[in-house]
Amino acid sequence: IEDGFVLGGGDPIIVFDTEGVAYICWLTLSTDLTFQTNIALRYAVSKDGGATWVAAAEPLDEGNAGSLVDILGGGLSDNIKFVDKEWLAVDRSNSEFRNTIYASYLTIESDDGESINMDITLRKKAANKERFSTESVYVNTDTYKVVQFTSIDVDSEGTVHVSFAGTLDS
Repeated sequence: IEDGFVLGGGDPIIVFDTEGVAYICWLTLSTDLTFQTNIALRYAVSKDGGATWVAAAEPLDEGNAGSLVDILGGGLSDNIKFVDKEWLAVDRSNSEFRNTIYASYLTIESDDGESINMDITLRKKAANKERFSTESVYVNTDTYKVVQFTSIDVDSEGTVHVSFAGTLDS
């Protein structure tokens, strides 16, 4: 992390594709010298069963969690994006999407520092691509006030299934 400090991280998840290639994804929380916090879903690939790993140059997704001073004070900064609780799944079917890696995770955004929008986000990394797509699909509808704890799987036909916890109130 350039010009900053890692504050913590977690939520590691490892999956293997049908060729034995391992993918690990985890979350990092960091701050820079101006106390702006960054949260990123990072990932790495191992082609030797986990003995060595090559980290991707760019995260799967990331956001600005705002000012560390605001966060510690219990407030929200303007224009935040927070990504959390990622989960991965591999398409092991014989479909054209075989070995595609899918990631589902929580995205929390606020443009004004007061209202919060929560979404379950889905991205994919095609088998023949080096990176995850930057295009996001939002799984939940706006009827949910709070969403969290996504889970994802791909069935034997190549259909992607995403589940999550959601409430209509706070």
